[in-house]
Amino acid sequence: MNSGNISIKNIHIYPNPVTDVLTIEMSVSTDKDLYNGRVVKTELLPSGRTQMGTENLSPGLYFLRIQYGDSYTVKRVVIH
Repeated sequence: MNSGNISIKNIHIYPNPVTDVLTIEMSVSTDKDLYNGRVVKTELLPSGRTQMGTENLSPGLYFLRIQYGDSYTVKRVVIH
């Protein structure tokens, strides 16, 4: 799912499904929200590779919303 002309290139999110640590790689710094009907994490993501712990989250389907300026993209993430 995408909205606007997203300026974020080459977003890599792995592993998906994830058990303990989700790795996010991208070329720009952005804001991100992780939610499953409600926001469960909000952070500023630096450019490059970032790791996000998921071990304290309940298993299920989550959405990672990455915002850059006025545009955003949403990626599905499955947590086991």
